[in-house]
Amino acid sequence: MAMSAEELSAQLFRSTIGALEMNSVYLGKQLGYYRAMADGTAITAGELAVRTGTAARYTWHTRRCGA
Repeated sequence: MAMSAEELSAQLFRSTIGALEMNSVYLGKQLGYYRAMADGTAITAGELAVRTGTAARYTWHTRRCGA
């Protein structure tokens, strides 16, 4: 059964979003963001940046992780 152009487009979009999310997770792990948030307390992007030695502007993806 062949996919319609709309179905194919939707599948490609979902796959792209998934790949981008995996990249964010990888970067967060490499930069130590998850380790810095492991105690479960809420912190700001600035506090996360200080804990990890990164710039606050690079912590944008942590909003998706509940920080």
